[in-house]
Amino acid sequence: MKKSFNKIMTSMVMLIFLFGTIALVSGSEITGKVIEISPTSVAEYPAGTAAGKTSSEGVVTTTGKPMPATCVDKCGDGICPEGVCLGTGCPCPETAESCPGDCAKGISECDTTCKQKGYSFGRCRLGPAGSDDTAGWCLANEVDIGTDGCAQISTITGEISYISHCCCMEKPACAKEGEKVNKNPGMGPTDGQCCEGLTEIMVSRSYSVCVNCGDGVCKSPENAKNCPQDCAETKCSDSDGGKDQYVAGRTCVGSECKADSCITLCADPGGCRAQLIEYYCDGNNIESQMFECPNGCSSSACIKEPVTDSCDTTCQRKGYASGECRIGPVYMDTADSVDSATKPEYVGFCYDREVDIGVDGCPHVAVGPLPPGTNITIPHRIQSYHCCCGPEEPEPVCTPVCKAMGSRSEGWYDSCTGELIKYDNCACVAVCKGGVGGGYGTVRHEGYYSSCTGELILRTDCSVKEPIKVEIKKKEVTIEQKPVEGVVLISSEDVAVTKEKLMVAEGSLGISTETGVATVAYLPEEVKQTAMTKGGMKKVTNIELVEESGSAVYRVNGKVKGTILWIIPVTKDGTVKVDAETNEIIE
Repeated sequence: MKKSFNKIMTSMVMLIFLFGTIALVSGSEITGKVIEISPTSVAEYPAGTAAGKTSSEGVVTTTGKPMPATCVDKCGDGICPEGVCLGTGCPCPETAESCPGDCAKGISECDTTCKQKGYSFGRCRLGPAGSDDTAGWCLANEVDIGTDGCAQISTITGEISYISHCCCMEKPACAKEGEKVNKNPGMGPTDGQCCEGLTEIMVSRSYSVCVNCGDGVCKSPENAKNCPQDCAETKCSDSDGGKDQYVAGRTCVGSECKADSCITLCADPGGCRAQLIEYYCDGNNIESQMFECPNGCSSSACIKEPVTDSCDTTCQRKGYASGECRIGPVYMDTADSVDSATKPEYVGFCYDREVDIGVDGCPHVAVGPLPPGTNITIPHRIQSYHCCCGPEEPEPVCTPVCKAMGSRSEGWYDSCTGELIKYDNCACVAVCKGGVGGGYGTVRHEGYYSSCTGELILRTDCSVKEPIKVEIKKKEVTIEQKPVEGVVLISSEDVAVTKEKLMVAEGSLGISTETGVATVAYLPEEVKQTAMTKGGMKKVTNIELVEESGSAVYRVNGKVKGTILWIIPVTKDGTVKVDAETNEIIE
């Protein structure tokens, strides 16, 4: 009974509302625009209204009737409202076209402020009336940075009723202190940035490191040049004592070091000249000076005595039959003169089947350019001498290589002749091992063994019998192969062992990896010192050079400091990892 009564009353109310609406419409004439409100549109006011004026000031519709509710024109207050209300005194809707001073300027300044802070973009949003609480201004995925770049809206009486805050969007991830920022496109994205307050310092071509420059602590890779506020007290040092072009030197300020280096400059009419870049200390700064090396430049120093070996002797020492100095480059007869519009075709310094080994053993004399009109002979040579070795090339080193993998013919083949040595499942590499040893006086034949099965592939003398001696950092370093143990020794003041493929050159070391050559810039005694002073190592038993994730790493094994129950100091077996390129502890 009660439900029926409610339905009857509801129907009566709806009928009364309908008749009242019809009566209102029938007694009014609508000739102006009708107000239309939707969630996505801006309210349009009837024709005849003037923004900023109320009905008491005589604002009427097109039919002459008073407008019951008007908006207030607030264009120029620095705020571009995103929505409007329809009550008396509400702000009129604004756009970049109708009020560019507010809508363009407000959004632009907020957007600029957000981009300066590392966000993608920003916009001003209005908050609740009469409130200083920042909660509720910005959306969930936005960051409220306050009123920077935005203005405020005032009421007619002058009291602040709306506060506009700048909301920033899409904050990117940033690298923290000590983390790397990739700079190598081949290793991934290169648009990374350090977090706010940190400084980005380039360490290599592949990456930079984020540091807290200004915290009063000078730590690598900070130095006096890239972070003077932390490293101003670092002194400059020069290993060769200053400007000595006949001694290879290394000049350092903190962790930043520059090594003397040889260069060759070629220019007409002087030809090619050997020069040296000599680094030295000027106060606490590293400076450089160019030196001429009339007798040539080698191993980062000018040569004091003239080169005595001839080109022919140099070539024979390298395994070639003979050598001859030729003035190059060699051109073919394709033009009447050097200044002709058709340039002669460049062939090279040496003939076919000859090998150009540079200027070793040849005089540093050059022939200048020919005057216009001079005929070019076949061949005609100008500029500097180069040593051309030939025609025979050094005897190649033949090793077993795995071929035809996955087929019935898979096995080890001679790299020189291509002949089959042995059928085998050989998706491995051939490793030179062997010699006297193996325990209990047994003899293990020297030769190439499979890295997978350990079986002998080819019995031959494959090891380097004599140790290799190179000069690195003005120290004599000995590289010695131990085929019985299957390792290589790196000896200077201390010794490190490695099972990796070692790349040796005058003045540098490296290990071969799948991605290239990883630099070994520090010697065993240097990483040992780092492990003991920074890694808590008390006693070192052995040092091993290994490859980890494409980098060269020293594993320093021995006794490290520790505690029992967090208070009792003890020593225990442990390993400290040190980066072979930077000499930094790897956690």
